[in-house]
Amino acid sequence: MKRVSITILTMIIIGGVVFSGYKLYEYKEKAISEVEVMLFTPSVVESEINTKRIVNEEILANENTLKEKNSDYRMWIKMDETNINYPVLQGEDNDFYLYADFDGNYYYPGSIFIDYRNDIENDNNLWIFGHNMADGSMFADLVKLKDETYFNENPEIILVKDGIQYIYEIFAVNVVPADGAEIVLDFDNEDEMNRYMERVKEESIFYRDIKAEDIVEEEGISSLITMVTCSYEFDDARTLVSAALKPVE
Repeated sequence: MKRVSITILTMIIIGGVVFSGYKLYEYKEKAISEVEVMLFTPSVVESEINTKRIVNEEILANENTLKEKNSDYRMWIKMDETNINYPVLQGEDNDFYLYADFDGNYYYPGSIFIDYRNDIENDNNLWIFGHNMADGSMFADLVKLKDETYFNENPEIILVKDGIQYIYEIFAVNVVPADGAEIVLDFDNEDEMNRYMERVKEESIFYRDIKAEDIVEEEGISSLITMVTCSYEFDDARTLVSAALKPVE
């Protein structure tokens, strides 16, 4: 099992700073960058979605443009009926994109980013971080999953990578202290993944009963994702949302 000994960091100073209104002038008045006008909604050919993964050529072209603009671009993340619709980056550490935009300029809300230690092509569990902004942007909508009705009505997260759409089913939402959850990036076998998932579900507010043997493994994409943002139940609280890759039907 590939673990990270430092727990949920300090790295996520995401919860250490209260993103109050007086700071948001910088966000609201920021000039729109080229990437911000490239927001797209992943789509696939409906007649083929149930039989195989489809490369959407238009989305692939958009992604290639993003990669040309910033080689740290890894994928796109989207959650329907929320503000979550962003490029996902990966830096050389977990500090840079806390307060940098897609172009690498200072930007108070930061960017959505993957843990720099994740091997995206091979790890079983991608850790994805984002600020909980007071205006509802970035990963703020994740904390709504602590409401049971919202959790039941919003079960999916979409990742788009290399023009292909992957749908993940949210199976747990947790609130933990910043130093209270070990970051597990990979598993040696299915039993390890099952034990990890069971532990996550035991500590969760709500969960769906998904097991490791039900999760599809596909080359080039992670079986699990864990999304992290700050919350305010107590000092240095973090909301963790865990999701598992759904097979094509």
